[in-house]
Amino acid sequence: MDERLIIVGADVGNGYTKIDLGDSLQFQIPSLVSHGKERNLAVLMENYTNPNDLDAQLIIMDIKINDHQKDTVEHFFCGELALSEGTSLNQWDDDKGASNGSRALLLSSIALGLKEQQAIVYLSASLPVKNFSRYKKSYEENIAGDYTVEFCSGPMKGLSKRIKILRCRVYPEGLGVYILELHERKKTFLSQGIHAIIAPGFRTTEFLLFRNGKPVDDLSGSLEFGIASAHKHVAKHLSDTYGMDYSEHEIDILFREDLQVTIRRGEKLRVKEVCENEFRSLSDLIVAKLRIKWQDVWKQLESIMVSDGGGLVVFNNGLQDKLISSTDAEIYLVDNAPFANAMGNRTAAVIALGGSKYGNG
Repeated sequence: MDERLIIVGADVGNGYTKIDLGDSLQFQIPSLVSHGKERNLAVLMENYTNPNDLDAQLIIMDIKINDHQKDTVEHFFCGELALSEGTSLNQWDDDKGASNGSRALLLSSIALGLKEQQAIVYLSASLPVKNFSRYKKSYEENIAGDYTVEFCSGPMKGLSKRIKILRCRVYPEGLGVYILELHERKKTFLSQGIHAIIAPGFRTTEFLLFRNGKPVDDLSGSLEFGIASAHKHVAKHLSDTYGMDYSEHEIDILFREDLQVTIRRGEKLRVKEVCENEFRSLSDLIVAKLRIKWQDVWKQLESIMVSDGGGLVVFNNGLQDKLISSTDAEIYLVDNAPFANAMGNRTAAVIALGGSKYGNG
């Protein structure tokens, strides 16, 4: 194995898997997985001349994973390919360490970003606050191992990457954001007083409260709703009104790419507008729940940071205005919100290893 140690920050969310390999190299893939199969017809239409076209490869994550410890080989479609060519499954397992699907998303994304054919990896990941204590050990023990990831389609077809995950270290989701803001982005004011993070994700909304630089357990946790809750309402509207069936992930793609759907001959609907109405309702719900949970400190909050991909979506669709109107705290969306948790997890690992500089191979 290559003796070079690579630190990877990961956020395997219920909606998207985010990877930060340092050196500004980051990837995001929908957290969808299906059993892989031969793509004999599809490959007839594929002609790639640049094996380093990572954007093209990202939408054709057709991979095989060889687990050298268990001596098994499994074939997966991940991300958009699972949605378009497989029977995709949401990776909503609470015990992500024991989930083959979550592991496939993680390993395929790491392999995509490795510049060399093999690497030793120190992985820093996270779990929802509500699951952290229960599943931390399972994640750290089950993910560590020796794997080979083979790309079966796309620009990197035929390439294999050997990945030895030397250690996996797991943090509660949102803590990485705080560490990133405090240590990497030098917002030293966060070490004193009362500050909070709201991180709306796909399935849950994570919230953490910090008092003088330390998280408060009783005032941190997970709300059992997120962006998918809004998408579910949009999907129900389309089904009830127009007889059109879409999954939450399909609605998310329609929203993000601002696509229209044909509802009648010659008549189209802009799904994004329907989603934005639901996001405002979701923002109201998030603030209402957190005002109850933080009622004893609500007026003492000095700042509230909003993070994650869902946070980016709802911040300007109701959440910012709702928070400003109900608290005197400083309200801001963190930079690069979708990747902030993965970046923060990596920052935490760098600090834990002594602050040395590690690259992406």
